[in-house]
Amino acid sequence: MTRSAGSRNIPWADIVKTLRSHPGQWMLLPPMIGVPIRTVAIIRERRRAVLRFDDGIIRVRRKATAWRDDGRVVCDLWLSFVPKEGTP
Repeated sequence: MTRSAGSRNIPWADIVKTLRSHPGQWMLLPPMIGVPIRTVAIIRERRRAVLRFDDGIIRVRRKATAWRDDGRVVCDLWLSFVPKEGTP
């Protein structure tokens, strides 16, 4: 299976590291600006291995949605790491 033409190489490990260092804080990270709308589902459904962990979850909010001339929908995503209760 290959990635679709024009898809980005999103640095998921760096994003998770940054979010974990600021738990509970909503952040707009540069790689999450102008991403395809399907990225919301990738994060919420934990479709990447680096997004699967047991001590919390990543929340996502879609902002600044835009429709491109070619019909693609892109948006900016604000992310937050929420640790589970009782996790140090």
